[in-house]
Amino acid sequence: MDQFREGPQVVISFLNYLHNHKVCPEYEEDMQMALQIAHKAKEELPNCKAFAQNAPGKLNKACSLLFGGELYGML
Repeated sequence: MDQFREGPQVVISFLNYLHNHKVCPEYEEDMQMALQIAHKAKEELPNCKAFAQNAPGKLNKACSLLFGGELYGML
């Protein structure tokens, strides 16, 4: 679960580096939008993963076991 918390922070740090060093000034507006998305992902991504871990029903688990999903090979 830590990867889902730390991943967006890596992107945020990289975008801040680009901004602070004025690497691509012509893309400044796009980088600001990407920063907003990354900050939102920092909150939403761990929540989505937690939901996905708790949500699968019996059919989803069976399909995962049979067709190469997260549970594949556990039998």
